[in-house]
Amino acid sequence: MSWVAVALIAGWAGLLMVWVLRLPIDKLYASSDKVLGWLMARVLLRFGVGVFGVLGWEALERPQPPALLAVVVDRDCPEAWLRADAAASRWLSAGYRVGLVVAGPARAFWAIPPTVDTVLWHKLFSACLEVVQTRTEKPAYAAARRTLEPYRDRLLAVLWVGRWEASPLVWPACGASPSAGQTQIVSLETLPLPSTWPAWGIYALLFFVCGGLLLGMEVTLYLTGKHLPLRQAA
Repeated sequence: MSWVAVALIAGWAGLLMVWVLRLPIDKLYASSDKVLGWLMARVLLRFGVGVFGVLGWEALERPQPPALLAVVVDRDCPEAWLRADAAASRWLSAGYRVGLVVAGPARAFWAIPPTVDTVLWHKLFSACLEVVQTRTEKPAYAAARRTLEPYRDRLLAVLWVGRWEASPLVWPACGASPSAGQTQIVSLETLPLPSTWPAWGIYALLFFVCGGLLLGMEVTLYLTGKHLPLRQAA
């Protein structure tokens, strides 16, 4: 959050505080306890309109880096490579930015950086596939997780293909049998297409929700004719 957004939010909060502190509730209204809840709801909604409006504007002015998908392949399982290529092709055809992580028994690395270029993906993948060898050693899960860590805030989904036992989204290969629990076993037909709202879209939705509720309170009060209990002049 930039200093401009912080200053705008702080200024808006200060104006609301001045309005609340200077409002003589006890002198204006006969039933201050009932009116207080109504006024506090208006204060919170007004604060929400200001805060979410500023955050939405800032997020729109400064778009976030593009979201990524990653396929983690078991280096020594040829069957896993074929499945990884099929999964990545499906995500690429849907317009996602996809990268490939190759995990071996001791280390893992990005073999294909996140890209939307299908031709580049298949050329690099073919080059990697030429050196694949069948081995019995299982890949190192911890090493693969460390490789993904720098992209953690941008990753929408990670597909683990091969002999993985405990991963969120797994397409097993080479006789692997993932453990039960939070693991979701997928195939090419059930491979999810993740989606996400941009940050500015979420803030804009909250801005309009707060504004709509605030306007709804005013319209309801007007239509029902239930005015606030003002004190009679002495």
